[in-house]
Amino acid sequence: MPSFFLEALIRTPFLGRIKLALAERSVYKSFSFYTTSDVEELDELHRIRYKVYCEEYHYLDAKKNPDKREKDQYDNHSFHLVVRHKSGVLGATARLIIGSEIGLPISNNFDLDYKIPRDTSVAEISRLIVARNYRRRHLLLVLIKGIYLLVKEQAINDVFCVLDDRLTPNLEELGIPFKRIGKPKIYQGITAPYLIHVNELEEQMVERNASLLKFLSNGSMHAHGKDYKYAPH
Repeated sequence: MPSFFLEALIRTPFLGRIKLALAERSVYKSFSFYTTSDVEELDELHRIRYKVYCEEYHYLDAKKNPDKREKDQYDNHSFHLVVRHKSGVLGATARLIIGSEIGLPISNNFDLDYKIPRDTSVAEISRLIVARNYRRRHLLLVLIKGIYLLVKEQAINDVFCVLDDRLTPNLEELGIPFKRIGKPKIYQGITAPYLIHVNELEEQMVERNASLLKFLSNGSMHAHGKDYKYAPH
């Protein structure tokens, strides 16, 4: 997960309760938020992932994607989240990989101190992208909100991610209880594997950052055919 996005997440919660509410209203007035399984839309996401992860950050080898579309075996086991401006322009995207028989990327790329089951009780956050023109529009927080609501809807408590160790103390101060479950290595930068227990996140944020928890919890992801669409309460 690019450090730029995590640094933005660290700053955003300090907007405070009122400004978070205004930011939410502003975002949802201009953007729609949903998951997609549409073939053409997924192709758009694969092309954007290539631009960001292969060309902009050089986290992934462009030579392995000669068609300029970054995709892998985990896509078929994922929810692909989209935040799209009313003009039709893609503002942000991420995927939530649901555990399956092929495992999660984190378990296949790190030596872990934690045994991750190969079933749908777990998930991993991956390929988080905010379009350059929208990186000051709180869309990162909208993606985190959508992931949280999807995880709740799917009754998943163990969520995994790969983070830069330098940022985790700041994120923990927000009430997000990351647990490192393996040693750092060079993997999309110098990163380490982490686990979040959703129930612990909620317990800590009630005490440390209730306004952010309220922001994340408001609304739900409603089934819309094979996909889900956000609806506020």
